[in-house]
Amino acid sequence: MIGTAGNELWATGEWNETGQGRTGEPLSIKGHWACIYVREGDDWKIRVAAWYTHPESVILINEAFARQSAATLSPNFALRTYAQEKDLADPQTTQKILAMGKANEEAHDNRDAAAAVAQYTRDAVFLTPEGPIIGRQAIQKWYTDLWRSWHPKNSIVKIDGNGLHLIGTAGNALWATGEYSETGQGETSDGKLAPEKPIPQKNHWLNIYVREGEDWKARVSAWSQTAASVILANKAFAPQAAVTPSPTASPSTQ
Repeated sequence: MIGTAGNELWATGEWNETGQGRTGEPLSIKGHWACIYVREGDDWKIRVAAWYTHPESVILINEAFARQSAATLSPNFALRTYAQEKDLADPQTTQKILAMGKANEEAHDNRDAAAAVAQYTRDAVFLTPEGPIIGRQAIQKWYTDLWRSWHPKNSIVKIDGNGLHLIGTAGNALWATGEYSETGQGETSDGKLAPEKPIPQKNHWLNIYVREGEDWKARVSAWSQTAASVILANKAFAPQAAVTPSPTASPSTQ
């Protein structure tokens, strides 16, 4: 439940389905979702929904429909819903959330896992491609493990133009959607960075924030890597086939 009135709640989960490839072969794909529900009389309705496809499923779809552009490969999307002006957070709250975004950019660029999770509640839920991670300590470990081999730079956090939306009437919870982008390189086993030129990556996100004293913290955070970013990263870090020297090559060129 969100708040104490009992009129809003959130949930995360997994979805899966089987479709058909271009030649009729079955394709098993899966992903995760996060939703905010609101009560309407005796019923519950979805207020906000964020769905995304697992990176392995994106690659599978891309291979099955190789002739299509990356932008149409996956049912990857975040559903944007627009509220009335009365649902929007006040300017002071908006500035605090924007400041959190700036701090998050710095934490990513510095690969500072402790700073990254300082914005989460102790019992926060962080939705990853492999499923939800629960608790600030576990989320910090996830970031620490990620940044051992991934070096992000030029991080940018944006909030969608529809703004920050209050949940309920107490003013202690709100939700927002947005975009996150960065460039990055992977670290190889011998300590080198690859590829030589950093690759761009982009995500869409949905966060639920709750008030803790004078501050705001993320209670739920769901991030969805775009299909194009998944495919680009897969190409950049796919194992390279061994090059067989030509039998006519001279020793100096082998």
